[in-house]
Amino acid sequence: MLIGEGIVMDYIIFHYRRNNVNVVFRYLALSHPENGSLELSMLQSMLESFFSIFVVVAVCSGKGVIVGDIISDNELFITDIGFGHSAKPNMMFAANVFPFDKFYMTSGAVLPIPGSLFKEKIDSIIDKFYKDDNELTPNQEAAFAAQVIRAALQDGVIAKMKYIDV
Repeated sequence: MLIGEGIVMDYIIFHYRRNNVNVVFRYLALSHPENGSLELSMLQSMLESFFSIFVVVAVCSGKGVIVGDIISDNELFITDIGFGHSAKPNMMFAANVFPFDKFYMTSGAVLPIPGSLFKEKIDSIIDKFYKDDNELTPNQEAAFAAQVIRAALQDGVIAKMKYIDV
């Protein structure tokens, strides 16, 4: 799968809604995982996912990153071995993340946000959706994610990305 395809697939899984529910919700409703199972825990966590713009505060070598959520102004730890090897402080990115007890995970599809892109386009997209410090509905969050993704793709960030084995 190409990097750009992963971004689009991620959007479809978490944000595209049919009859007002996303793919994760439909899968959970149809699969009936056992209570207490890892599958149920993962799916429930994925239902709590959210899309945001993050800035790396600190890198925990080989473990992940501590990030600031630009939208909520919260700080959180994202477990990601790759980020623990490749991230740099002040690096900005957009992603879906989902919570566990003491950490967060990305959905796997992460978009780098260069500072120039943030200043030129992303900052105004944030202002458009979060002007009143309100919490977005799922449909508003989907529109926000779509506009951020579109701006990043138009900026050519995908061409600058590569996956590395760690």
